[in-house]
Formats: sequence, structure tokens, C-alpha cells
Amino acid sequence: MERWERGWGRVAGRRLWLVSVLVLLLLGGGLSYVWIQAGVNPLHLARAILVLQCTGQEMVRVTPRVFIQRAGPGDGPLNAYLAARGWEFRDRLGAILAYEREGAHLLVHVRHTRGYLLYELQGEDL
Repeated sequence: MERWERGWGRVAGRRLWLVSVLVLLLLGGGLSYVWIQAGVNPLHLARAILVLQCTGQEMVRVTPRVFIQRAGPGDGPLNAYLAARGWEFRDRLGAILAYEREGAHLLVHVRHTRGYLLYELQGEDL
């Protein structure tokens, strides 16, 4: 193999590496806003977004107290999930949803991010 052929292989390898890094930065940069807003482990959030994109699920659990769904269907998936567990919707106060079950109260903080809704459940008894 001649010298210029070996050099071409190095250049092509460097270009491939550079393109790979740029793609990763663009994907990470696009999701970083969502990661910062969520305040949860980025790996858990990335897995949940991947499940949303690859399956027909409307809502996915990120952590025991954080859920994510695509923006658009409203709060219907969350209301159905909590109703199945005995929580009754009471009121919406801006970005806070209020639920009640047997005298216990559950507040859900809603965050709107790029194409997703993040729900953070705040209550002692879930």
C-alpha cells in the first residue's frame, strides 16, 4: 500500500469521527433543555423519551414521581392513570394540578418543554 493511500484512510477515519461527534452533540443539545427542565437523571429521561418515540404509549414513568408525555393530548393520560389509582381531579391552578383521595391531597407540577409535558407528583401518599 502506498503512502498516500494510508493517509487517505486516516483522513476518512477522522471525518467519520468528527461527524459522529457532531451528531451526538446535536442530539444531546436538543435534549439538554428537556434534561435541565426535568431535574432528573438524564439517562432515565432519555430512556423515557426513547420509549415514547418507539412505542404507542401516551405517557411514560421517568422516576417514581416524574412522568413524561408528548405535548398535545392534554392531561388525559395523567388523569386516567391517577383515576385508576383512586385519585380524583379537583382543580388546575396554572401549572399545578390538584387531586384528592380519601382526604389526602396530591399536587402535580406540570412543565412544558420542547414537545413534551413533564409531570412531577408532589405528595406524601402516592
